[in-house]
Amino acid sequence: MAGLGSGAVKPDNKPTFPYFVFFLFELLAIISYGIRVDRSQHQHIIVFLAIAGAIAYCLCFTWIDGEVMKEKVANTGWGVGCRLAGLLLSLSANFVLMDPLRDIRLVEEGADNKKKDEMDGNGKASSDMYDKPLLSRLWWGVVVSGNPRGVNFQYTSDERCKSTIVRPTHTSRLSFIFSQIRSFAFLFLLYDLCDTVNLLNPYYTSSTEPSASQLAIFGSQVLGRLVWPVANLAYGISIWLILDMEYRVFSLVGVSLGISKPRDWPDLFGSPWDAWTLRGLWG
Repeated sequence: MAGLGSGAVKPDNKPTFPYFVFFLFELLAIISYGIRVDRSQHQHIIVFLAIAGAIAYCLCFTWIDGEVMKEKVANTGWGVGCRLAGLLLSLSANFVLMDPLRDIRLVEEGADNKKKDEMDGNGKASSDMYDKPLLSRLWWGVVVSGNPRGVNFQYTSDERCKSTIVRPTHTSRLSFIFSQIRSFAFLFLLYDLCDTVNLLNPYYTSSTEPSASQLAIFGSQVLGRLVWPVANLAYGISIWLILDMEYRVFSLVGVSLGISKPRDWPDLFGSPWDAWTLRGLWG
C-alpha cells in the first residue's frame, strides 16, 4: 500500500498514487456535509459506493510514495493511507448513517433547544439547511467539518438527545484568558517533568538494548528494571499534554481576538477519574 520511505521499493505492477487525489478526497468529505441527494431513490448509497470504491482502489492497488507525500502534502505514506481510511469512515457516516443537512443542528447560545421543526408537506421534519442554496450548504459543510468535536452542534434530530458537554462558565473574556494561561503553565510544568523522564530513560537514549549499568538507578539494577519500563508511560502522557496545551493556545487566540466565546472552548479532555467505563472514556 503506502511507501515506507526512501528505502521502500515501488512494485512494478502498481501505479503511483497521484498526490492531488488526496486533496480531492478531502474536498469530497467537506462537500458530503452540504450535498443534497435523493435518499428515497437510494442515491446516497450509490454515491457512497462509488467514492468508497475509489478510496479502496487507491489503498489496495496504488503505490503511495512516502517521499512524494512528505513533499506535496506534508504527510508520510502511512499517514496518507490512514487518513484515506478515516475519510472512508466519515463519508459512510454522512451518506449512509445520517443526513447531515437534516440531523446536524447549530445550537444557538441561550436557546432551550425545544423549538419544534417546521413540517413539510409529507409531515416530516424539515431542516432549515436542507432548503438553503448550494453555496450556503457548501459553507455549512466547511463549518461542520472544521468542528470535529461537534461543539455548538447537535448531531441528531431527536430532541431527547441533549448535549452533555461541560462548558466554561467564565462571565468575561479576561477571566477566561487568565484561567487558560494558568492551566497552560501547570500543563507545561508537567510536560517538562515528563520530558525530563523521557530524556533520562535509557530505553529512549540508547540505540540498542540498554546494558545493566545503564538501567541502574542509585546503583540498583533491580530498581532500574522495575522503574524504567513503567516510566515509558511518560511518553504517552507528554503527547496528551501537548495536545491539551495546543488546544488552550488556540482558545486564547480565538477568545482574545473576539472570534469565539469562552463557552465555545470546553476542555479538550475530561477527568481521568471519569474514564472507568467505555462511555466515560470516549465521552
